[in-house]
Amino acid sequence: MVYTIVGVAIASLAFGLLVAVRQKTANTRSDSLDIVAVIGGLVFLASLVAAATPPFLAALELLSASLPPEGWRRGAALGALIGVVMFFSTRVLIGDLLASVVLWTTRRENEDAQPLATIVQDRLIHGAVFAGLFAAFFSLIGGFDIAWVLYLGLAILVASLPIYQGQIHPWIEYRKAREISDDELPEIRTWLCEACEGREMPRFKIRVRETDLNNAMATAGMFGHLVVLGGGLLKNMEPHELKAILAHEIAHVVNRDMLWLTLIAIAGTACYITWLNVVSPGPIMLQGGIHIVAGLGLFLLGAAISFYPLPAIFSPRLEFRADRVAATMLGDTRALASALTKMSELTEMPLDQGTWTHPSYKARLEALAKIQERLPE
Repeated sequence: MVYTIVGVAIASLAFGLLVAVRQKTANTRSDSLDIVAVIGGLVFLASLVAAATPPFLAALELLSASLPPEGWRRGAALGALIGVVMFFSTRVLIGDLLASVVLWTTRRENEDAQPLATIVQDRLIHGAVFAGLFAAFFSLIGGFDIAWVLYLGLAILVASLPIYQGQIHPWIEYRKAREISDDELPEIRTWLCEACEGREMPRFKIRVRETDLNNAMATAGMFGHLVVLGGGLLKNMEPHELKAILAHEIAHVVNRDMLWLTLIAIAGTACYITWLNVVSPGPIMLQGGIHIVAGLGLFLLGAAISFYPLPAIFSPRLEFRADRVAATMLGDTRALASALTKMSELTEMPLDQGTWTHPSYKARLEALAKIQERLPE
């Protein structure tokens, strides 16, 4: 009870900090305020999770007592619970809720906002898949006392999560995004047919996300690749700039970059499961008290160590390579440079600010300028 009260108190202080930052961003915006908003949001959500952990553990003990003492049924039930908790803590808590808190604090709008019903439906599908995969794995552990079955199930689990995330889930998430019609963007479609002629191209479709998103993405899939355009690009980009953006995303398809990113994700998942097995933060949390915070910290630390370094190393290089291929397809870099500059303005992303998966616009523009010098006039 005391621990819950302390968690709520810290969450209240963090919320007060977020309110103060929100009031300050009414007049000005800066990187320092954004950083404070992210840190405050993390403390706020982590405190709420810590406050809710004791009653959650009590409910877990009651559930555990009602399950069979051993066997595959117990393993399946516990596996499903672990899968749901992992999905909630990574995708919903850190992904959705933290992003919402930061956007609210910094007074920014979510350009890619979807109807609440669509978001809930998507998360339910995603969570059910995680629960099913972990339930299958833990049922193997509970049902077979054979070493090779355990290792086989672990290998399948490590591979299946990134494959689902990278190859199947995009088709679920963008299932309602409309396809570009035959009479839409006729000049770009003509160029696209000419650019793809004579090339060994993977299958792909172009769809539009009907939001104000000023971004584009290429995703892989079991049914072919998807190139998804944010609705804001159709409104704000000139035809030659939109063509350059499409060239960059199609370059990702040609290079099969999504396959490489899936392999990187498999490596990260393997590292994370190894971390959980070696460090065992779950049993630490079951000890209660301050151990709950320590266990939660170990979960998050393992995720940071496992999932961030490899994409941070390889993903920016894939972006530079896609720019080079796009320049070859276009025979010029100026349209892509113009599109990147405009995207920086539309998204309010400073030219010199990069992310852990993308180099800064400034670095990409400088690389494009060097490529332009080598292109024939």
